Amino acid sequence: MKPLRYRWLALIAAVALAAGGVVSGLWPDLRRVVFTVPWPTLALSTLLAVVCLVLAWRVRAYIKDPRRRPINAVFASRIAVLAQTCAVYGAILFGWAGGVLLYDLSLLRFRSGTENLFLTLANVGVGVGVCIAGCVAETWCKRPPEGPEDPKDSGDAAERRPRRNEFPEGEGGYARNRGR
Repeated sequence: MKPLRYRWLALIAAVALAAGGVVSGLWPDLRRVVFTVPWPTLALSTLLAVVCLVLAWRVRAYIKDPRRRPINAVFASRIAVLAQTCAVYGAILFGWAGGVLLYDLSLLRFRSGTENLFLTLANVGVGVGVCIAGCVAETWCKRPPEGPEDPKDSGDAAERRPRRNEFPEGEGGYARNRGR
């Protein structure tokens, strides 16, 4: 699994920001009903971010001290996927609600205010929080490099060629040494 790239999150948020602003401007009557996430869903989104952080903290604790209670590798990878999903969901929620908020703020000089302004602000805040929680949780699920001599280890040992002193001394070790 590839690590999450923050520029992709920024691109996702920017596209959602533009889409939220354009769509809320095209259908202003439906905007109140469809284009903001309601309070219960925001509460569940916050709960999802907290659960993701708690589970990632458990994986982080095992990575720092492997002698602790072992963790299943599939479980750890699922938590990393959950963290990436939270980050992308938070970027989309932030961008969409940001676009709706910008449209609402552009209309404040023509009308007194909207009843959904606080809900839209809450959408933006929860989107930022869930995105940050997903990014933090994903960094907690990363394994450190294997060896202290290679800090830029990509984690894929199959692509790395063994050095001469890394050959085993067992059967065939003599044949390799004789060829020098």
